[in-house]
Order: sequence, then C-alpha cells, then structure tokens
Amino acid sequence: MKKLALVTGGMRRLGAVIAARLAQDGYTLALASHADTKPDAELQSALEAHAVDWVPFIADLSDTAAPAKLIEDVSAHFGRGPDLLVNNAAMFGQDDWAHMDAASLEAHFRLNLFAPLLLSQAVVAKASGQVAIVNIVDQRIVNPHRDQISYTLSKQALAASVRTMATAFGKAARVNAVAPGLVIET
Repeated sequence: MKKLALVTGGMRRLGAVIAARLAQDGYTLALASHADTKPDAELQSALEAHAVDWVPFIADLSDTAAPAKLIEDVSAHFGRGPDLLVNNAAMFGQDDWAHMDAASLEAHFRLNLFAPLLLSQAVVAKASGQVAIVNIVDQRIVNPHRDQISYTLSKQALAASVRTMATAFGKAARVNAVAPGLVIET
C-alpha cells in the first residue's frame, strides 16, 4: 500500500513543489486548499507523469473546526489517515510594528500556528502507526525583518512548537520543521 500524504496549501507555489516531489516518490496525495481544486501546471504534469492517486480537499483552515474535519474527510475518502502531514498553508500579510493589530495577529496565528497544531493532533489521533509531520516555517524565524511582523511571529511560534509537540506525541509521531528562504515566484 502506498503511503498517503496530506499537503496543506498543496496546489500552488511551494506546496505544489512539495506535492510534486511526493508524487515522484510514490505517495498517494490529499491536497488541501482554501479554494483551488485544480493544481498548477507543473504539479499537474507531475501527477500525470507518475500516475498518482490524488484528491483535492477544500478547507478554510483559519476556522478552528476545519482541521479535524479535513482529517475526517481525508480518512473517509482514503479509508485511513495520512502517514505524512505537510503543514504548508500560510497567510503572509503585510504589517510592521506600527500597523500590527489584534485582528492581524489573530488571523496569522489561526492559520499559521493553530491550524498546523490542530491538524497534527487530529492526524496523530487517527493514526494506526507512527506518522511524520513537517511544518513549513520560514528563515525569518532566525532572521526577522521589520515587515510582515504578524507572519513572522506566527512562524516563530510554530517553529517553537516542534520540540514540545514531538515530546508530547512521543513515538506516535516524528515532528520536524523546514525553514526555507524566499520562494516567491515571478
């Protein structure tokens, strides 16, 4: 049986690159997006080239009920929970210290921190064996800028959660984070 990976934000940009690599490695894919059900062209080519069994899932992960529902939907469709969770979906807003406000902080933390933690909890609860969890953070966690402060703070919090979640899950999950640099396409 092929391993099943859930990639949030998996239809575009970095998520699509991650999904394409997992397709190449033989994974069955659940690709979550807040609105898209059609992958970008490069990912579509990879899915076709590797004859991957994949399904799009729509989920507004800023809604705190959505992570558990997404894991239930993926598990119901595939008959099992994911073996790998890639928490890639993120909000990247524009604010600096003078323009940061509670609404911006809450929106960023809901999607960039709460959703990955709640997804991880739901995946581990559904798992029959050890699962792998990869949180996509950002190089800003160690090299903060003066802008996008709500984004940066939420990614720093996600990075800080890795050791705690790995300890809490014990042998039920391997929890890691990857902190890429600038990956915006032109």
